[in-house]
Amino acid sequence: MKKLLTTIVLTTAILGTLPITYALTNTQIDNQKDINHDTVTQILSKKANKDAVWEAKANELTTRYYNNIKTCEPAHFDQYIDIFGLKISIKADINGWIDNKCNYSFSGKIGGLGKDIKDVFEIDIADKTINKFEPKFECNFTKSDLENIVTVIKEASASDNEAISQVLQSPEKKYTKNNSSALTKNEEKLLSTLTNGKTCKLLNKDELMNNFSEIMESGEL
Repeated sequence: MKKLLTTIVLTTAILGTLPITYALTNTQIDNQKDINHDTVTQILSKKANKDAVWEAKANELTTRYYNNIKTCEPAHFDQYIDIFGLKISIKADINGWIDNKCNYSFSGKIGGLGKDIKDVFEIDIADKTINKFEPKFECNFTKSDLENIVTVIKEASASDNEAISQVLQSPEKKYTKNNSSALTKNEEKLLSTLTNGKTCKLLNKDELMNNFSEIMESGEL
């Protein structure tokens, strides 16, 4: 997390209370320039110090969070969004170590699609029907898996920061982020871990299949 540098522009003028003839002498003007320069330098120095302290603390916090992921510290995430009728709820939990594996659980539900999605994609399905689908996953990661998860997150963050930096340094130029569909070696490794059928499992597969069959028979799809 790189903090974007800010620029402070300060204009000071302290001539109002002095006699005009005295204020306009070369010596007084030079002295005033020195005072203004010193004032600006001090303010910029203090601001730079504060920025440096803030960035150091932000980096330390990020490092701690990465370490928390590696050590399987318990964490819980629960979010609900409603965007013009598209209702989605997501829940994720890091439950700590179970049998020497870091246990993750995930679930998601679509409470409704919203009229815009239904109109655009010509979908005629009731919200109460789509609401039946709530896939539930459980993953059990090794220490090596967690290390790779953190590595993938860091790589993605670095790539995003580079793109932002390029745009800010040369806003007049068109910067195109590398959108190659090719996965990095670490991404390939993570994908293999998630899809090997052992690390992560769909806990309610039969229930979802039954729900889907009911929808097909009802003619809503």
